[in-house]
Amino acid sequence: MPSLRRLDVPVIAKTRNTSSTLARESSVCLDISVEEEAWPLNLAPTASRTALLAMGDALATALLEARGFTSGFSRSHPRGALSRRLLLRVAKT
Repeated sequence: MPSLRRLDVPVIAKTRNTSSTLARESSVCLDISVEEEAWPLNLAPTASRTALLAMGDALATALLEARGFTSGFSRSHPRGALSRRLLLRVAKT
């Protein structure tokens, strides 16, 4: 974390422990705590894993919108499956 701070890199933490060292040292801390896991013994990270993924998707979507990300993505990633779907025209099928 000190290296990132020196480089002025913002760090977003996603954690259930908002008083952890990671949370305190981060620029932003997103609380992804869940009351209990779906696993009957509350051992396997089921609900918490889903919360982590959902928060990551929400964060990525918000950043895409905030930065005005558009279909120009296909020009910088021309070989990917996402780009093929963006570039594919009905006449080509």
